Amino acid sequence: MVFFPEQSFCAGPHVVVRDLTLQNKPVTALLDACVLAGLFKRKLLLSFAQAGLFRPVWSAHILAETISASRRIYETSNRGLSVDEVERQLSIMQANFPDALVLPTVGHVELTLPDPNDHHIVAAALVANATLIVTDNGADFPRKMMKTFDVDIVSADEFLTRLATDHVERALSAIETMAVEMVDIASSREEFFDKMTRAGLKKTARFLREHEKPLTR
Repeated sequence: MVFFPEQSFCAGPHVVVRDLTLQNKPVTALLDACVLAGLFKRKLLLSFAQAGLFRPVWSAHILAETISASRRIYETSNRGLSVDEVERQLSIMQANFPDALVLPTVGHVELTLPDPNDHHIVAAALVANATLIVTDNGADFPRKMMKTFDVDIVSADEFLTRLATDHVERALSAIETMAVEMVDIASSREEFFDKMTRAGLKKTARFLREHEKPLTR
């Protein structure tokens, strides 16, 4: 069972305090539940994080939503992983990134989102000093509004493509390691790229297909 520490929220006006010591470190990106729920997308993001290409953060609320989203996928389409398996993998994920879990202490964020239930995502990003929210529901976070908090909204595909472009060798190494780990899911290079594309990572797959260095087994 995944352990979710209880969130604490304090009342009062929203105040953003940026930790300037993070400026020379890898970018901090908050991962939304919609990019963590799918196995392939989650594995690729975490592989890049493991390679030191960015610092991932999430909250207990986001992890709970990840399990709910995974349950819906499994029950409605008979695809994906069972809830027990997702919980097991999230427990491993938390063990591998012990500093990723943030406890939002922002009780009131002065912005109006299309879905008020998404406020906790912005709160977590601000507490973590994240400059990016990686989500495939970008329309739920108006970019102009988020700019006032110095937070950019980016899809998982765009985020991974940017990282791969800026850190080609490290990204390719991370993906090659992931391909070996997922040999039971993708038994060939082409199948690996096809699954990447079907997972909504079209730009990332295209970038890697066009690169001269092929994946090896």
